[in-house]
Amino acid sequence: MTDTLHSIPTPFLRYNSGMARPTTEQLFEQLQAHSFFAGTTKSLLEPLLQTAVWREYETGELVVLEGQAQSGLYLLHYGWLKATKISPAGREQVLRFLEPGETFNELGVFTDQPNPATAIA
Repeated sequence: MTDTLHSIPTPFLRYNSGMARPTTEQLFEQLQAHSFFAGTTKSLLEPLLQTAVWREYETGELVVLEGQAQSGLYLLHYGWLKATKISPAGREQVLRFLEPGETFNELGVFTDQPNPATAIA
C-alpha cells in the first residue's frame, strides 16, 4: 500500500468548491472516511495532502473527459458532479451523481488507463 500511495502522480486531490481550501487535518479526515483510505496513517498520507491542489469548477464545466489520460485523483469537497459516458449511438448516459466526500478517477490513477467516463460539475 505504501508504494502505491507514494507513486500516485501529483496533484493528488482536486475539489469542486465555492469554499475556502480545507485544512490538512480536514482533508485527512475526509480521506479516512473513504473506504479506500480507511486505516491509513496521517504520516502515510501527509505527502499527498501537502501536494493537493485546490480547483473550483463552474456548473456545467468539464472536469475530466472520457478517453483522455488524467493523472490526478479527485476528491469532491463541495457540490455535485455528474459522471457520464457516450453510448455507441452517441447519446449521453448518466452513470451517477457524485456527492461531497467521494473520490473519482481511481482507474486513471492506478491503472494508467484513459478516463472511463466524463465528469461534469
